[in-house]
Amino acid sequence: MILKNFNKRSLFTLVLLFSTFVVYGLNQTYQREIDLLDYPFRVTTDNAFNGGTSVGYAEAASGEGLVLDCVLTDVYQWRFCELQFELHDQQGKGINLEQYNHLLVDASLVVDGEDQGHRPIRLYFKQRAFQYSDGVKPSSIEFPPAKYQQGMPIPLSFLKVPDWWRLEHAAGLFESQAEVSEIVEVSLSTPAQTEPGTYRILLKGMSVSGPWIPHETLVNILLIIWLTHSISNLIYSFRETRRENLLLSWEYKQLQNENSHLVNLAHKDKLTGALNRHGAHKVIFEQTPVKSVISIIYLDIDHFKSINDTHSHQAGDAILIMLANLIESSIGEDHFLVRWGGEEFVILCHDISAHSAAKIAVRLQERFAQVEWPYVKDLTCSFGVATCKNIDTFNQAIERADKALYQAKALGRDRIEIAPEDA
Repeated sequence: MILKNFNKRSLFTLVLLFSTFVVYGLNQTYQREIDLLDYPFRVTTDNAFNGGTSVGYAEAASGEGLVLDCVLTDVYQWRFCELQFELHDQQGKGINLEQYNHLLVDASLVVDGEDQGHRPIRLYFKQRAFQYSDGVKPSSIEFPPAKYQQGMPIPLSFLKVPDWWRLEHAAGLFESQAEVSEIVEVSLSTPAQTEPGTYRILLKGMSVSGPWIPHETLVNILLIIWLTHSISNLIYSFRETRRENLLLSWEYKQLQNENSHLVNLAHKDKLTGALNRHGAHKVIFEQTPVKSVISIIYLDIDHFKSINDTHSHQAGDAILIMLANLIESSIGEDHFLVRWGGEEFVILCHDISAHSAAKIAVRLQERFAQVEWPYVKDLTCSFGVATCKNIDTFNQAIERADKALYQAKALGRDRIEIAPEDA
């Protein structure tokens, strides 16, 4: 039966593994694409800036794509001619390209009648950014078109914010990062630092592509599926193990119960070495005369939960051990330290009044303030003090000390409060 179930789980795991590879592979193979040539375009030259006189125009190529013809003059130093594709809608909102990772460009460059495909042309992605005076933030990339005519993709991660824009806007490190979350325009431009002359760029195709499901999202989904599968297998294995354990002999179970009972009767707290409640019961009800006076100091570490949450439970355990050792070394031999539960401790003080017990608490406060605690800068405790004048009323005295402790907490912590009956 177990082997049969194991084979079923193994088969399901193999199917899941196969499906993971298929889905991941399909997502990388079949990608979505935006053809930039489907968008409206216009030609811009330096004649619109700083008195340049360059001209340019674009038209559909005889086969497919677009032809950009430019005449660059020597009037303006930073002469240029570019083909701008407008990606924004009527409200001016651009396209989010964050889930796209590659750019495909099929272009050629001819200067004064000679092929210049080895010279890098420029491509700008303009992000809408109203916080800047011109309303856009450009990111650019330069590439020789001859190298990318065979469908070789250009990673969009290669986009960089131009130095001239960073200097002009005094941009910091964060502002200098390329952004593609709302692209309103993509421009294809003549090479930088060009000489006057006639330039022709034949653009056969230009598009951006990316997986249907973003890589990070797909990985997270697959991780969740595999984690769920692993947890279900663990649960199943646990249930099978539990079922088998139920078949153990009744005698073994009885021995286990007796052993557990003996462990529970142990007098010492395993973590701190202080007495546990069983040990406290033995001290109070078996070793102390009925008419004895016992003062109870009930203390609780302030904000202990935040220590566990911030630094881990191991850090909290280290502080509990250190606190217990510090208290043990600070109280007399006639007094007993009890770990009452969690971060709560009780100090049983024989034959002293509540006010004398409060003085012990004051000394403990002073010692706590002098110690360099691990993980935390300062560690404080709140104290509640009550007196038991008859062993038979010990439980009521504990309750009064507990109420006094909570009163100290309510009044701001790091305080000592004596129960009203003993004040």
